[in-house]
Amino acid sequence: MDFLTHLPTLTSFALTLMLTLVLPGVMGWLRLPRPIGYILAGVILGPNVLAVLNPDGKVVTFFAELGKLLLMFFAGLEIDLALFSKSKNKSYLFGLITTTVPLLLGTAVALLFHYSIVPAIVIGSLLASHTLLSLPIIIRLGESQLEPVMITVGATVVSDTLSLVIFAICLSIFQTGFSAGAICFQILEIAIFVPFILIGVSRLGARLLRKVENDESTYFVVMLAILAAGVIAQAINLPGIVGAFLAGLAVNAAVQRKPANE
Repeated sequence: MDFLTHLPTLTSFALTLMLTLVLPGVMGWLRLPRPIGYILAGVILGPNVLAVLNPDGKVVTFFAELGKLLLMFFAGLEIDLALFSKSKNKSYLFGLITTTVPLLLGTAVALLFHYSIVPAIVIGSLLASHTLLSLPIIIRLGESQLEPVMITVGATVVSDTLSLVIFAICLSIFQTGFSAGAICFQILEIAIFVPFILIGVSRLGARLLRKVENDESTYFVVMLAILAAGVIAQAINLPGIVGAFLAGLAVNAAVQRKPANE
């Protein structure tokens, strides 16, 4: 099927558009999360199946990077901070437990399979993070105000943030080698960066959004500009997805119940 790799640009675009429209709808019909459809579309169009898209192409690389950032930005936007604030202490404790246990177990299993220490910790951090895929079902049932639900939502904020920070530190060690001074410096950068995004960008973003709240298109553009602010993370060797997630959290309270959020 080599001819598929040499399709006209417009044909490749049409095929890509068709799959990315159809497969998420199929996932919805199967009562599975729609993003699975996008992932399947990428697998089918990628080099290991039809090879319609070149993963090294500039356009594909751009949209892949944009997709990762938007996915994490939306994850930050969708967390219900009102529920989190009602049970902060329990959420912090549960979040630490649900991060530490899978992190340690995942790292131990990876070491048993002869991974070196840094990749093993990365595998543990991936297992430690989780999402709230079932939350829309709970909201639909009207049970979102239950204390266990509130604690779980808050713990997800804690767990995902910690997992991403651990991943970022491991990535820095993998790329530049281990240095106690460099690690301490990066932890200091993270300690400054996280409050800067969650407090500074949050307040500035809320002020900007209030000024344009009557213009939905401008409101949406400002939201995306705030996403770009989160990518400052890359300047301190953090993955862009960390900054995007924190940027979503930063504007979370300001954009709730706004049309542009949908």
